[in-house]
Amino acid sequence: MSKYQALWEYVREKECKSLKLTFDEIADIVGIPLDHSFLNYKKELTEYGW
Repeated sequence: MSKYQALWEYVREKECKSLKLTFDEIADIVGIPLDHSFLNYKKELTEYGW
């Protein structure tokens, strides 16, 4: 399970073609501070239709 699972679930629930979130909003959703490793995890979005 990804440490960003809460974010991926949040994104999957959105019914829009694009979504813009700040790093602070993402940190609030996942409940942990973001670091540079986030850029490696964003590829997981394809599993959620993004």
